Amino acid sequence: MENQKDTNAHVSQVNAAWLWRVVKLESLPIMLLLFAVFYSNGYAYLETYHGKLGMPVNRLGYDAYQFVVFGGIDVLVKFAALLIVITAVAILTCLIYFTENPDRVPSSTTLPPMSRRYRLSQRLSKSYTKARLPVRVTLLLTFLAMGMWSIWTLTFSQSIARGKLNAYEEIRKCKPSTVLLKNLDVVTACVVGESDDMLYLIDKHTEDGKILFQERSIPKDSIRSTTGPATPLEKPA
Repeated sequence: MENQKDTNAHVSQVNAAWLWRVVKLESLPIMLLLFAVFYSNGYAYLETYHGKLGMPVNRLGYDAYQFVVFGGIDVLVKFAALLIVITAVAILTCLIYFTENPDRVPSSTTLPPMSRRYRLSQRLSKSYTKARLPVRVTLLLTFLAMGMWSIWTLTFSQSIARGKLNAYEEIRKCKPSTVLLKNLDVVTACVVGESDDMLYLIDKHTEDGKILFQERSIPKDSIRSTTGPATPLEKPA
C-alpha cells in the first residue's frame, strides 16, 4: 500500500514537472505573438491618426512599449465586448432551455429506405468517407484563413479606420489657439501636437459649407508664446 502511494506521488511530481516545462516552452511564443499583435494594433492607429494631422509618428517620441500598451488596451476592449456578446447569447440560450417542457420526448423520425432523402444521406456519407482527408484539409485551411483575416481586421483594418475617423473628428471639433512668434507675427490655428522641436497646427476655415484645412508646422525656437482657447469650467460627472 505504501509503495502504491509513493508511486502515485512520484507520477504526480513527474506530470507536474512536465506540465511546467511545457508551459515555459509555450509561454515565450505566446508572449511574442501578443506583443506583435498589440504593437501592430497600436502603431497602425497612431501612425494613421497622426499622419492625417500632418505629424510624423516617428518624431513624436513614442517608444515601443507605448505602442504595445495602446494597442493592448484596444484589443482587450474588443475581447471584453466579444465576451459580453457571448455571455448574452449563453444567458438567452439558458432561458430558452428552462422554458421548454423537461418531460417532452423528442420524436425520432426514420427515413424510409426507398426515399430520396435517405438515398441522398447515404450518398453523402459514402462520399465523405472516401474524401475525408481532403475535407479535413479544406476545413483546416478555411479556419486558418478566417483566423488570419480576423487578426488583420483587429490589428490593422479597424485601427486604420478608427485613426482616420478620430483625426476627422479632431479637425472638425478643434478650437483655434493663438501662437505669437518672436518676430511678432500671430498665427491662429488648432494645435494638434508637438515634438521636441516642432509645433504642429491645423489651419481650418469654412468655404461653401465645407471645412477646408491646411497642415502647418512651426519650429519651437521661433515661438514666443501660445494662448489656448477659452474653455468653460464644468463639474465632472
